[in-house]
Amino acid sequence: MLYAGLDLSRQRLDVHLLDEDGRTVEATAVRPDADALRTLVARMDRHGELVTAAIESMNGARFVHDQLELAGWDVEIADGHWSRDYPRLRWAAGASDRTWSSTKEAIER
Repeated sequence: MLYAGLDLSRQRLDVHLLDEDGRTVEATAVRPDADALRTLVARMDRHGELVTAAIESMNGARFVHDQLELAGWDVEIADGHWSRDYPRLRWAAGASDRTWSSTKEAIER
């Protein structure tokens, strides 16, 4: 299994591919369009392993997600605001761990 971190901007998708030990296998960038994404998948196929990827939720992320999933990758869309705001929200709520866990589960549903 390989893991890909995807960083999307308007003109470019940065890709950082890691192995199971967290070592860099490959780092590259492509245009975030259908042809370039197909080329990316073909190039990563040479490693002979399944790829699981994560991309931050933003404009264009759903398109990249869908294209890569159609090509055989497993891609998750991460909510960047949630991970960035998690400690602040927890502090602001003044919630205990148990209460916060229940709130977080409800929000994620």
